[in-house]
Amino acid sequence: MESIHFQVLFVSQIMTLDNSAARSCKIDKAFGDQGKVEIVFPGGVESGVHGLAISQSRLIVVAQYRVGGRPYVGLAGLTAEGQLDVSFGDGGFIMAPFGQGVSAVPVEVVACADDGFIVLAEDRSQAVNHPLLARYKHDGSLDTCFGEGGIVRLKLKGPTAYDEPYGLIQQQDGKILIAVTRFDEQAESCGLLVRVTACGALDDCFHDGGVWQLPLRDEPHVWLEGVTELADGRIVAWGATDGEGLVVRMGRDGMLDPTFGTGGISRVTAPRGKNRVGVEFYDVIERVNGSLILCGSTDRLPYAAVTGHMNADGGLDPAFNGGEVHLTPAASGARWVHCQPGGESGSVAAGLTGIPYDAKETEFFVGRFQADGVLDPKFGDGGLKRTNIEAGADVARCALAPDSQRLILGGTANTDHAVGKSYLVCYFV
Repeated sequence: MESIHFQVLFVSQIMTLDNSAARSCKIDKAFGDQGKVEIVFPGGVESGVHGLAISQSRLIVVAQYRVGGRPYVGLAGLTAEGQLDVSFGDGGFIMAPFGQGVSAVPVEVVACADDGFIVLAEDRSQAVNHPLLARYKHDGSLDTCFGEGGIVRLKLKGPTAYDEPYGLIQQQDGKILIAVTRFDEQAESCGLLVRVTACGALDDCFHDGGVWQLPLRDEPHVWLEGVTELADGRIVAWGATDGEGLVVRMGRDGMLDPTFGTGGISRVTAPRGKNRVGVEFYDVIERVNGSLILCGSTDRLPYAAVTGHMNADGGLDPAFNGGEVHLTPAASGARWVHCQPGGESGSVAAGLTGIPYDAKETEFFVGRFQADGVLDPKFGDGGLKRTNIEAGADVARCALAPDSQRLILGGTANTDHAVGKSYLVCYFV
């Protein structure tokens, strides 16, 4: 095996901030080296970051790397300061979290409440794709009390072409919820929530043998993109149909909450000129008062990043952008993939510009909104901060808030030769 190494690039070499932007949107120079980290996986393979979690004080990074044109999952462990933690796994890396030779696409990683972390991926090594789970201890060794030797292969019952996972959480009681989109042979799709016990078995106490299907049978195309648990134990899931963004809330009993939206489901569109367009939600976060922050993008060209605030009853907050979601302008399109609370009841969103991807225009993208939905003029350039990492497409896929003041944005930077590189950037927000 080639030597394992970790490369840090200086922000000053690849980023230029004018003085006003530097004062209002600072990079956390204590993270990595000058705020930016490139993770080079063993063998120098093409790679890109797909998920981030903090397990105790260690930053866990889940990435996709490619060998022979096939995707694989790799893990890296970093210190809180953004340096490679060689005490994790094999010199800081785990290159086969689901077993040797298992081709898979990473989806997400979450920290466990007690210790360790759980990795979610989509199996690509067989004819029918299905979700994969692996539970690891804090040091990077498999937790053999989970599934079969630490790994669970979720081959769900029912006719399906494949089940594509999009997000997971560990609930307060230790059980695991997974948001899944099921595709049939006609490419029609439906949304599923799948619950697994702390030991890795399907939870028979949750609907049909551990599986709940979103009841929108009039919609031939439904996607579930994520799920979270509120402070009071209720569940919120989100995604889209062909023409609307979806937010779903379930009670602690696992049933749709009739006090939210229409029968537990809220559907959202966005204004564009005299028309309305569909949106796709990619992240939803609970605020202190029990309301929600939403983010995603419109589902039609020209794409625009979307953020909004939703009240506890499932209606859009009239105090935020007049009761509409906010469409963030960007010349080449944009998408928010992460949101979090900001100061003074505002919010922060992170994602990328350039959809569809343009090699010269795709950049990491961060925005800060005031409580009324207006971009904060004190932040970046009119409320927005663009970061161009290298020549080529810079694609942000995930983000993490290590505390209330900072945000770590992760993804891929592509050079002119289209070789993907795993990058993290840490901002003060």
